Amino acid sequence: MRFTKGLSYHPGLLAVVVFCLSGDPQAVLASGALEDQLTTGEEVSGDRPDSQKDGCDEGGELCTIYGDRTSILGGRGQTYVQIEQGGKPRALGLRFTRSMLADLPYDPPYDGNNCFDINGDGELTFDMPMPECAGGYQAILFFPAKIVERAKLPFKWFLLNWNPTGHGPPHVYDVPHFDFHFYIMDYIDRNYIRPGPCGIVVNCDDFETAIKPVPARYLPPDYQDFQAVEPRMGNHLIPDGTAGQRTSILVITKYMLRAGTKIATEFVLITNDLSWTTGNVDTVVLKRLPDGEFNNASLVGTFAFELIGRGGSSPLADVGLATFDGRGRSTVYSNQNIPGEFFGDREIRSRTFDVGYSVNPDGTGDGGAAYFVITEAKRQGEKLVATEVTLISKELDQETGSLQTTVSKRISPTPNPNAGGFTKNSISGQYAATVIGRGSQVPQSTAAVLAFDGSGQFSGKGMINLPGILYGERRFVEAPFVGTYTVKANGTGTTLDGGEAIFVITDTDRINGVKVATEFALLVKDLQPTGNLMTATFTRLPAAGVFSRASLRGRYALVNTGRAGQSPESGVGVATFDGGGRFVTEFIQNIPGQSYRERTLLRGTAESSYDVDATGMGTATITQGEEGVLLITKAKTVDRLKVAEQFVLIVRSLSERTRSLITTVGTRLSN
Repeated sequence: MRFTKGLSYHPGLLAVVVFCLSGDPQAVLASGALEDQLTTGEEVSGDRPDSQKDGCDEGGELCTIYGDRTSILGGRGQTYVQIEQGGKPRALGLRFTRSMLADLPYDPPYDGNNCFDINGDGELTFDMPMPECAGGYQAILFFPAKIVERAKLPFKWFLLNWNPTGHGPPHVYDVPHFDFHFYIMDYIDRNYIRPGPCGIVVNCDDFETAIKPVPARYLPPDYQDFQAVEPRMGNHLIPDGTAGQRTSILVITKYMLRAGTKIATEFVLITNDLSWTTGNVDTVVLKRLPDGEFNNASLVGTFAFELIGRGGSSPLADVGLATFDGRGRSTVYSNQNIPGEFFGDREIRSRTFDVGYSVNPDGTGDGGAAYFVITEAKRQGEKLVATEVTLISKELDQETGSLQTTVSKRISPTPNPNAGGFTKNSISGQYAATVIGRGSQVPQSTAAVLAFDGSGQFSGKGMINLPGILYGERRFVEAPFVGTYTVKANGTGTTLDGGEAIFVITDTDRINGVKVATEFALLVKDLQPTGNLMTATFTRLPAAGVFSRASLRGRYALVNTGRAGQSPESGVGVATFDGGGRFVTEFIQNIPGQSYRERTLLRGTAESSYDVDATGMGTATITQGEEGVLLITKAKTVDRLKVAEQFVLIVRSLSERTRSLITTVGTRLSN
């Protein structure tokens, strides 16, 4: 176990680190004017202190023995140990010249000693949100070996780090500073903590070793493990509270009435700060579960799932089915879109495999290669039955390096996928489609409305947000969609419209005796010219009634997400529509601050206009003339009017702050 102390450097002051070894162990921190002293308190003649000779004071009471001397940044430094008469150690430390603190390097923020090409593109990325290097700039010096051995000192060598951009936790150590590390660990053993794609650029096997729980008797009071594992260092334990109380913004998206009181059944929470281990803005969806305890019997039936790979060197997605027997066994029917043999090629890998599962009383569980949590459930008699499950893979995908997240929705109480009874007629009527591009640095999104005839034909139109002719320019392109589709009895199927796609029905309703899909998830086989893997959610719109501006009236909870930007961006808000073409938005947006890793909450109010056509698509003119495409994705018919329960808004231009493409989902709260 190694403990390190990070010190912040402020111009005009010198941080002095000395470990006092006589008597009770203690650490001393002091400061002095830079122009007066080196760390040992000796006068400086210019800026070229020669290598010091070992020596003692006049009375021979205290002797100083010097160790390694080397160049550090723009200056020089040297280790030393002070020994009392009789050989008892008094102190050890580092002396360095003033010039070490002058003209400090900031760009690039790393010296390249601890790097790993995570995305496999042959280049090292220094930028957030996921730099491929760690440790800033480093210098390594050994203490004098003969004294270390003779005095049985635990400290063998010294590591100095200059961190131009700081490091986590946010608002604690995320400013430029030096770290002074006194090592007990053997130098060679330390170098076996290798760089790699896990943690903070560390080898995945070494990461797993580093996060093993520390026995309580060795754990300092009030320290926690935040899995801050770095190469050539290992794990960092952090004092409780030092990691920062991460405050968050939230918006209630669904609620129920109980005894006249509105009780939230779903809300979305967005953290104010970046996660200091991954550089992400975390978005959390919280859903209210019924009272009671879960067990293996709570997970039974056939579930349709959509899997998305996040991060990694290549996009990954999957749609399929999973059956649960209520006794701890599950069968998965997977249709995974993965990289093909040649660059840019894709293939659909279909396979079936069995896995075990176990459900804890609180609804969390273990599904073999993934952990899961029951996110929606209903009560049947005395037991709770899961209707939605969310899974997160334990390991990164071996082929793409992505983290797999899966949402599974119950479509049948019977654990037999072929008993679904679906046909082509199960997909009929008008469907709103929200299409998201994944895996590319060039964002792409589409809003579309398609009509399915129940016999295998579909047609419609969509608005695609694509790069423009000039760099940074964006445009909406109207495109027709015409093709054919097939549906298997289990609810999976294919579409053809010049390209192949596969889908799975994820929600149903019985209409006129027919089991009709009210929602299905689709993924396109081939990558787009932008390099994106396109995934889509289709939701059925009501047949009766008409759409108009009046379809949007009342208050809607908003959650927006920036995609494929240089820095993460998310926000929440509430929009009030007047039903006549105007709406007012109150918003809180998490955006980059003035300095590296700093985040700012931008709060404001905006007045905008909108229009809706007969298909449920429309436009929104936001502040300063910025335009967006609006699509009603869920609705219900009230007095021959289709009233929007949910909508999606895709802004045309990239965010000026993060260069991300902003997509907003609005969910109706009230009239």
